[in-house]
Amino acid sequence: MSLEGHRITALDYIPPKDALPEGVAFHVCDIRQGMLPYQCFDAVVHLAALAGVRPSIHDPIGYEFTNVIGTIRLLDFCRRMEVPTFILASSSSVYGPDTPLPAREDSPANPCSPYALTKL
Repeated sequence: MSLEGHRITALDYIPPKDALPEGVAFHVCDIRQGMLPYQCFDAVVHLAALAGVRPSIHDPIGYEFTNVIGTIRLLDFCRRMEVPTFILASSSSVYGPDTPLPAREDSPANPCSPYALTKL
């Protein structure tokens, strides 16, 4: 698959159950362990995370390790490989429960769960 001439590569620690679109390359890796392919990319769109407010209350360390340490390792990979573009998917949870949605990026942060803290 190509998007304006770019090749698409998906990375995850769990192989997909469904077939990926034609031309999409897939690599099994675990960002928590820094097990990333030795490959250069034009951009990284970081969507990997443990999600969910309620489960994060019962496993804050798991959320910290995946959402924070995994992101740091991915950022370090991008620095070492000189990836010019890094896009991180955050969460509206970082703004807290009382912020009108859609939240503006300049709204004050008010994370109220381990999940929200790790996405902040």
